[in-house]
Amino acid sequence: MTESFDVVFNANPFHFKGKGEVIVEQDFVRVRGKSRRALYLPARAEHQLRMVDIINVHTDGRYVGFHVLGVRENLVIGVDMADAAAAERLAALLPQRRTEDFAVAHAEREEFHDRIDYWSPSTPVIWGLLTLNIGIYFLTGADIRAWLKDLDLPWIEDPTNENERYTRNRIRAVLLPALERTFPQFRATFARSIGHAAQAQELLSELAGQDVAGVGNPPRIAELQALSRARQANVLRHWLMQAHGCAPSAAQLEQLLDQVRACTTRGHRIHLKVARGFVERRGDFLHWYNSGPSPKASR
Repeated sequence: MTESFDVVFNANPFHFKGKGEVIVEQDFVRVRGKSRRALYLPARAEHQLRMVDIINVHTDGRYVGFHVLGVRENLVIGVDMADAAAAERLAALLPQRRTEDFAVAHAEREEFHDRIDYWSPSTPVIWGLLTLNIGIYFLTGADIRAWLKDLDLPWIEDPTNENERYTRNRIRAVLLPALERTFPQFRATFARSIGHAAQAQELLSELAGQDVAGVGNPPRIAELQALSRARQANVLRHWLMQAHGCAPSAAQLEQLLDQVRACTTRGHRIHLKVARGFVERRGDFLHWYNSGPSPKASR
């Protein structure tokens, strides 16, 4: 079985730029593209990769990345696909092996994005909790222990806190001391910025609530199209969080906005992965689901 995908090259060791092709075969993956080097005209080239050497496959919206085991070091290859569905299809055809370090880093990244990028808080209470969650990074261990002593509260030292394999520990051990040396006032500055972001989010949530009243729940596509792209993004995030308890990644939201803009005919189909489910068009409306067959379209 052979399957071919049109791609736009991102990171790669072959100096490929722009459009190209990834061909998945049973035992090999072939990548074709145009290489560009200084003082030379673009040249077409093809490289063959063994399936057994491919590890750490991951996706982010339209992006697909993977590593190729090398003699001296692993190679990194990244491509952009036509849409998120094509990215998921390509990733599914590639080996699912992951190194332990990559699995840990990827899991931490997913958790961090769930908290920050994918989660759109909509109440002052949630923003307060999120502010505390971020702000705790900027406190020193001595500050936290002193605070707990003042409150006469016991605590347990996490034995993994010294392991710099974890992102949270590298932030504390490497990033925060560098910030302290360069910008001694960074904790107060960051705290103000977080407070301003919380106020801005509260205003966005109020606007989203007004827009939801206009576009409906579930949102009517024609009403969405009457809004600016920024307000479309705001109201879709609000709808997904309030109605379904989920939020899209930045790449997923961009894909959804592109589909909403292009949806000008009766036959235009929308079916995109968003968070842990899918957004699809049913009649004149957008709907989200995460399991089971899609019900009949709204009239």
